Amino acid sequence: MAKTREVYICSVCGAQTLQWRGQCPNCHEWNTLEASAQARPAAGRRPSGLGAAAGVRADRPVPLRDVADAGHTPYGSGLKALDRVLGKGLVPGAAILVGGEPGIGKSTLLLQVAGLVAAQGKAVLYASGEESLPQIKARGERLRMLDPNLLALATSKVEDVLDALNGVGGSRPPALVIVDSVQTVTSLEAEGLPGNVSQVRAVATALL
Repeated sequence: MAKTREVYICSVCGAQTLQWRGQCPNCHEWNTLEASAQARPAAGRRPSGLGAAAGVRADRPVPLRDVADAGHTPYGSGLKALDRVLGKGLVPGAAILVGGEPGIGKSTLLLQVAGLVAAQGKAVLYASGEESLPQIKARGERLRMLDPNLLALATSKVEDVLDALNGVGGSRPPALVIVDSVQTVTSLEAEGLPGNVSQVRAVATALL
């Protein structure tokens, strides 16, 4: 029997969210979200959009030389040293995990990248499960990385990040999203405390 999950659908605009809210995040009408049961995707199945993104079907092998690479051209992060490490820069659709000991500057590096990419005219979302918005802004001011295209979100729920990625609320979907860190964000699809194996796997899978 297929598992279901509860989602909330706006009776005015049809927007969906995994959490009930008094106000629809898309059309901003009040008390319009209604609960509805929705089938969960089968575990281990890849989204069908992967094949479309690559320009080929995902359910059969194809010659590697025939795979379309349109839309997957790398662009610079604004930091030449980082671009060298990544090959040619940031690739649309790619996921990069930045790891290291606490205090070595991962958050500072990522906020620099966020600001530099935003300065290129691309929408960037910096989602933090560790710091408040005033803390992020203060660090951005020190780095001189505050740009109108740089959006920030302080949340411990991956569903809030997904809403932002899907452009809920009228904002354009970001070209780059940074989640700091995956160990502090939780998913409604998994049980346990933030940072445990189930939560990290569920959060990473949802973002991918």
